[in-house]
Amino acid sequence: PKMGLCVDMAYTYADGFDPAETVRAYRDRVFDCHVRGISDPKNGSSGCNALESVLDLRPVFRALAEIGYTGCCGLENAAAFPHNPAWIPQSLGYSQGLIDSI
Repeated sequence: PKMGLCVDMAYTYADGFDPAETVRAYRDRVFDCHVRGISDPKNGSSGCNALESVLDLRPVFRALAEIGYTGCCGLENAAAFPHNPAWIPQSLGYSQGLIDSI
């Protein structure tokens, strides 16, 4: 079996790595992506909706387009907003808008 990679954008960024460069570096192994905004650049668990994130998702989606990624990008929930369902349509709409603009 082929071993792949799930790029968790928030944790990759919080751990000090550039998620877009990670996507490019492991282009042949990217099988899945977790999309979530974070409010604290040093804490991957500090969830917020994608609109309010300190992580700019544009370069990551651009990198995914550059490598011809056709897999799944799933919104990931975090404990920071479990009782606020508004983050779902906000983050979906924002993320889809970024993807459509590439």
